[in-house]
Amino acid sequence: SLQLGLALLLGVCLIAVGVFLLLFGLVLHDELRWAAACAEAAVTTVRAEGLAAPLGLVSLSVAAAQGFISLGGLFLLECAASSAWLDWPAELPATTERDSEAPMDELAEVVPGGPLVRGLRRHPVFRWQMLPLLLLWVSVLRIALGFVAALGRGLVAYIVTRWYFSEPLTAAAPTWRRTGRRPVLDALAALAGAHLGGVAAAAA
Repeated sequence: SLQLGLALLLGVCLIAVGVFLLLFGLVLHDELRWAAACAEAAVTTVRAEGLAAPLGLVSLSVAAAQGFISLGGLFLLECAASSAWLDWPAELPATTERDSEAPMDELAEVVPGGPLVRGLRRHPVFRWQMLPLLLLWVSVLRIALGFVAALGRGLVAYIVTRWYFSEPLTAAAPTWRRTGRRPVLDALAALAGAHLGGVAAAAA
């Protein structure tokens, strides 16, 4: 049956992925150890220099913004796709063949007991075509998500650059002199004031 075929295909795919990962780890185990050591050194440096809080805040903000934009885009797409009106023409009650050929008045109102009644030929008429609407939604969503990601990369680059080119931390200097008192707000103000066009270009 179809269910057994899908289960078998899924099992074979999982086994193939497991074998591939095992061979990949055996072949590139030295590179993986080197990458793990580099990641550990980077995390240790970030925590020791006080960069964990601002970089973590930027990462969480970007992830949350992209999630809200995606959910909002799905909601708007659903609303736009379901925007329609009901076409329900009014017609004369057909009692004989001659009466059934009488002209219809689709703009007439239904009056109980009146000469016009609503027929059975009702159908919804959608306001937007689905294919152009879907293409437009994908394009706008991609630009919005790319802009948020580019803004996050710009904030991280500004914070790390300011930390890297600052004077070495001494016992007499407070910690905030390396990254500023408000590193995220300072980076956001700098990008919004002078580099917003570059962020927008990077998102395209």
